[in-house]
Amino acid sequence: MCTETRLPAPPGTVQRQAQLQALRTVSLLEFGKGMLVLASAISLYWLDPSDIAGAFLDFLHISPDRHLAQILLRWADTLSNEKMWVVITIAAIYSGLRFAEAYGL
Repeated sequence: MCTETRLPAPPGTVQRQAQLQALRTVSLLEFGKGMLVLASAISLYWLDPSDIAGAFLDFLHISPDRHLAQILLRWADTLSNEKMWVVITIAAIYSGLRFAEAYGL
């Protein structure tokens, strides 16, 4: 098998500019994902999880009488302060990884 090593294009070429633009686009997407997760985690601190679950079901036009909707609503009711802090911490770590990836690109 012949393996081919691809080197970056020389600086100033059109191909190099396209590569840099692609990396910037991916970096921006990763940054956006990190911001979205971080904003969601921060909003969990101020909002009630059962209200969020109800709004999510309304957004998807799912009746609260459905079996899976009942499971989601019960789970949201059992989410305690300690569990919410764990979710917020994990989300913050995840968004930090996304920010590091965006910076590295």
